Amino acid sequence: MNPKVLIKGVEKTLRGIKQAEIQQLRNINTAFRVEGFKMKNELQQQIRDGSPGGFRWDPLTQLARRWFGRRKNNPLHKLARGIRYHVPNTPVPTLQVGFVGPVNARQHALMVRSGIKLGSHGGYRGVAVGGMTSNSWRRLGRQHQKGFEKPITESQRSWLFKKANSMRRSNPARRVFILKPTTTTFKTPPRLIIDPFWNARRAHTIRNIRENYHRKMRGVKI
Repeated sequence: MNPKVLIKGVEKTLRGIKQAEIQQLRNINTAFRVEGFKMKNELQQQIRDGSPGGFRWDPLTQLARRWFGRRKNNPLHKLARGIRYHVPNTPVPTLQVGFVGPVNARQHALMVRSGIKLGSHGGYRGVAVGGMTSNSWRRLGRQHQKGFEKPITESQRSWLFKKANSMRRSNPARRVFILKPTTTTFKTPPRLIIDPFWNARRAHTIRNIRENYHRKMRGVKI
């Protein structure tokens, strides 16, 4: 016969410990999300200013500025619209800021095995799947951070030639539209966004998340 030891109140104590663990997880998750929201806003503003992380992008060429009619010499200001933040509801929170997409298949499998409940449409808490960066924005973000080239078509070359002929010969801007025969591509240089921003923000981000968590544990609203 195996002896049994019953201690009054143990079950209640264990429930309290479990609830405390859940509350800690929630507080950590909140600490990540509050900082993620701030970072998203900062990165969007820095993209509009043309200097993520304090590093100014290469300016637009004279041809690009005149072709697209951009008064501000900011090549990628519209990419700010595609910036999101996301904190999956996992035991170990992960903060994503930038051109955010759903977690990958491996991460999804780990979440399922950990017992985390997903939404009915496979979504994750944090930013809803519908609020994440679209595929087109993510593609543009990758292209512009890597840099790319596009061949100049005959119709484009013809349009530029006509544009040059419509301008006075004394206009110094006229030469911008006259392409050399050897110029066969439009080159878009790499303009980094995420790396310089994160490198400049890393220490500040970690410090803020820790501070957010400790404030939540003290019951302070953040």
